[in-house]
Amino acid sequence: GVSNLTAFKSRDDEEGGGVLKLLAGTVQGKMYRWDMDNPEKTMKQNQLEDKSTIWSTQCMFGHETSVIFTSLGSGGLSVLDSDTLAPVLTHQVSEPPLTGLTASSDKPGLLAVSSFDKTVRIYFYTGLK
Repeated sequence: GVSNLTAFKSRDDEEGGGVLKLLAGTVQGKMYRWDMDNPEKTMKQNQLEDKSTIWSTQCMFGHETSVIFTSLGSGGLSVLDSDTLAPVLTHQVSEPPLTGLTASSDKPGLLAVSSFDKTVRIYFYTGLK
């Protein structure tokens, strides 16, 4: 089943407007992405190596690249390429599941995660360009 839904607007295109996209994470560790203007033709899917529940997703934009952060039921944090959904980085944060994830809108790369061990962790991802 679906465990998380996130809508976001992609980076501006040549015409000055981005495309509204929808992400869906599942309890089997699958990630789906659709362009909302043409969902039938634009669906992308990826099975994460860690097949645990995707509890939360956030998209983050740099000047040249964008990534998707996912918090997982295994306590892992994954970074995915937003275009291909291919894994960029995976980090085991805690033993208990990660329960929340939020990314800063004004500081690209800054994010906070929470888990069932009652800890909030702050990370800075330096891979954004």
